Amino acid sequence: MSGRFLFLFLTLVVTVGGLAIYRLEDRASSEEGKAESVQSATNRSSQPARVEAIGLGPSGSTAPVTVNMAHQSRFDASEDLRALVDQLQAASAGGDGTATRLIGKAYEECFIVALNGLASFQRDQEHRLKLEADQQAREGTALAFARVAQRCAGFNGDALKLTQVEAMRDKAASQGNLAAIAEQFRHRMVAGEAAYGAKEQADLARRILASKDPEAVAAMAELMGDVAASRTSDLAPFPAGSTRAEAAWQLAACDLGRNCGVQGSYLSTVCVSVGLGCRSSTVQDLYRRELLPPAEFEKARQLAGQLVSYGRQK
Repeated sequence: MSGRFLFLFLTLVVTVGGLAIYRLEDRASSEEGKAESVQSATNRSSQPARVEAIGLGPSGSTAPVTVNMAHQSRFDASEDLRALVDQLQAASAGGDGTATRLIGKAYEECFIVALNGLASFQRDQEHRLKLEADQQAREGTALAFARVAQRCAGFNGDALKLTQVEAMRDKAASQGNLAAIAEQFRHRMVAGEAAYGAKEQADLARRILASKDPEAVAAMAELMGDVAASRTSDLAPFPAGSTRAEAAWQLAACDLGRNCGVQGSYLSTVCVSVGLGCRSSTVQDLYRRELLPPAEFEKARQLAGQLVSYGRQK
């Protein structure tokens, strides 16, 4: 499956938020939009929350930005996202943008389970396994489905709505969460809002790299892939406008501490959603094995190193 296909999928997903497009199109055609693939959690739980003053985008306003690594780590390790959501509510109400974003990410990851139920989710797994000939992919698929089912069991039967995912993203952005700001930026840029231009995108890239927030860098990858093809020159010197550029930002996020292994939510949810990465043990492996030719992957790695250095120098 090509890198462009992954980009197109992720663009659809971010528009509204949720999971399992191949099921939602049949079972929830009345809902508006698609869901955003999950990309949360980090393996840097030992770091304390960090607060910085930073611009929030086209408006030019500023707000304190909270990068709560403890919340990210808890989300990644959680076996019960419903319980974690309950635990994060107080922090979200108190203005913690990371907590708010992760509540939305839990809704997003668990939407398909809430919509169709665990029994239907498990039938989806059985169907996928019957169609998969590669043994390694079969094993990865089974593990991914099992992990999502376990994490989302508490939402079984809940009346989650896609608008709840979007509302949490927008609230997190208003609270200063950089990853949510990048996700909101792409959503509104794709919608054609004039305020979300190339200059604002480049400014956001600088602020995110300076923050060293791995989740925000990963979210920026969605902004700097094929969706930015018409803005490549305006976004220089940042890599933009191609699958290689998207990969560079994703790999930089991994280098900065994002959990890019099988215990990170990104790989499992992309595997469940569209069957990508089921044979991969890391996000790096996904790009190397499935999305980029060897030479392009090596260039993406070099660009990732430059992005990480830029963030450290600022």
